[in-house]
Amino acid sequence: MPTENYGGQGAPPYNDGTFVLEYEYINRNGRWADKKITFSEYDKALAKYDSLDNSASIWDTTHGPELCVAKTRIAYYSAQLRGRKDKQNQCTVAIRTSAPHYAQALLAGRLTKKPWVLLPETITEIEEAVFKTLPTVESL
Repeated sequence: MPTENYGGQGAPPYNDGTFVLEYEYINRNGRWADKKITFSEYDKALAKYDSLDNSASIWDTTHGPELCVAKTRIAYYSAQLRGRKDKQNQCTVAIRTSAPHYAQALLAGRLTKKPWVLLPETITEIEEAVFKTLPTVESL
């Protein structure tokens, strides 16, 4: 899955210290989970970070927490909406975010003043080409 860099101070001027790699992964139950691994060398933390296809970050905690690098997973999701008043009225929308639980939270938040209700069980990961053909909540 593609990722996108979203910041950080870059590599520290030293390799030995305390570096915490935080990342998301899909566990055995098929659910998203968070994991933290502590490294004593920055280059080893960076090697693991570079091997990940999901959202991840490296924090230098040697002298206090400082973000070294961070990336977010880029994924596309579709979901069905149902009309608040007219329950027969339905549509499909798309959203770009890193994980399905974020898609649900973002869609629900954006629908608070719209005449639509999210059907969370319909959230599905889709290809970018399909994403480009669907409306967003903002365009409704």
